[in-house]
Amino acid sequence: PVRTAPVATRDLDEVLVLTGALRPRAQVQLVAEVQARLLKVVRDEGAYAGAGDVLAVLDETDFRLAADRAKAALAVAEANRTHALAEKERAENLLKTGGITDKEHLQAQVVLQVAEAQMAQVKAEVAIATQQLARTEIRAPFAGRVAKRHADPGAMLGNGAPVFTFVDDGVLEFRAQVPSADYGKAKIGA
Repeated sequence: PVRTAPVATRDLDEVLVLTGALRPRAQVQLVAEVQARLLKVVRDEGAYAGAGDVLAVLDETDFRLAADRAKAALAVAEANRTHALAEKERAENLLKTGGITDKEHLQAQVVLQVAEAQMAQVKAEVAIATQQLARTEIRAPFAGRVAKRHADPGAMLGNGAPVFTFVDDGVLEFRAQVPSADYGKAKIGA
């Protein structure tokens, strides 16, 4: 037997079923940039943090002492430079009156140059010590959420040891493989 049906126009629903994963737009692993003990976890797993917020604090004692030592060395270098500058001016005045030789005048100039070089070196040491001190705070690189904590307070962290996995989950991306036969069904915005 043959069955017939009247011809009618209607929409066909095409459904594309995909299995995939939702991933955050950005995900980073935050590590300890200095070797120190983890003192305090400020934001734990699941906690939101804005860009630049402190997530954890490392022991800063050694780094604070190094910064203080560098600042003291800078004060000494500044005093040496001031003294060398005064001696150079004194040597220039004495050279005009014939009170010292050209060799002694040149020696005063060299002492000033050495003092200025030492001061530049100590300023660099202060900058390095200050930067190391700042690295004792682990901060959020962007606004997001702590996905995983890898270390507990009291743990001794080496340079580069993972502390957190941090994600920007404000926008999630769906990632899946689409069979080539279904490319026509996959559209932007669907």
